[in-house]
Amino acid sequence: MYLRGQNLSDTRLITLEQFLEEPISGFDCVLHDLNFVEVRINYLPQVLAATAHAGVLILDDVHKPDYLYQVLEKLKHESVTVYNLKPATRDSFNRFALAVLKD
Repeated sequence: MYLRGQNLSDTRLITLEQFLEEPISGFDCVLHDLNFVEVRINYLPQVLAATAHAGVLILDDVHKPDYLYQVLEKLKHESVTVYNLKPATRDSFNRFALAVLKD
């Protein structure tokens, strides 16, 4: 409804359930800002797999130390480079994001 309210197309959107049932991969850029971080961490493997080789995955809300620690632990054994986007994404609530580039 939000996209339509902004006069943007929603024709290529899928639900989370559809994404999990029939994973799609090869996205150049994925923004992972789904649900509360306590739930969001569970989908990290799927969104990373959906990101193309040499693609970028943006992880929002990493200002939460527990979430950031879990993210870094899960990414430790992946072939990725992690960039802190705090200078570019920090908002008035001190929230910020990371960029994960698949090598």
